[in-house]
Amino acid sequence: MKKRSVLILVMAIVILGYVAIVLIVHENHRQRCNKDQWKSIKEISDIADFFDAPITEMTLREGVTSAEWAVFSDDDLIADWNFFFDNTEVKCEGRASKDSDACGMFVTAINADGDTLVFVAYYDSSGACKIDIGGTAFITKESPGLPFKSTYWRAIERHGITTPWD
Repeated sequence: MKKRSVLILVMAIVILGYVAIVLIVHENHRQRCNKDQWKSIKEISDIADFFDAPITEMTLREGVTSAEWAVFSDDDLIADWNFFFDNTEVKCEGRASKDSDACGMFVTAINADGDTLVFVAYYDSSGACKIDIGGTAFITKESPGLPFKSTYWRAIERHGITTPWD
């Protein structure tokens, strides 16, 4: 009988611990994802520190299966992205859809400190531009336009295609 009581007590403690962890994680996500507030991309708490140093290099690729990457460090192309980051407001929508990886445009930016910012940009069925940063989806508001296509093609014209095998 004593073993049974100890087992029940241990199970109760484990279950309560699990519930507490779930609540803490949920609260942390809720605080990071305010679905009513528009803010600058640079104000997203998970990536704000990245923008403390200037971007020095970028890699762009179309879709998860694309082996044709555009890699560049050209000041004018990076300036287009800086303009986008400076002038785009976003609002959190919650967890990103797994479908964003299939149809998205993958962006990797590296700053002067060696920090990396990785995100996926995509357009949903209504034509709205969305950005997946660290598994959280953000919708853009009146942005200057995603500079992906223009910088991708100009970088390829200047530097050629880079592949994962280069």
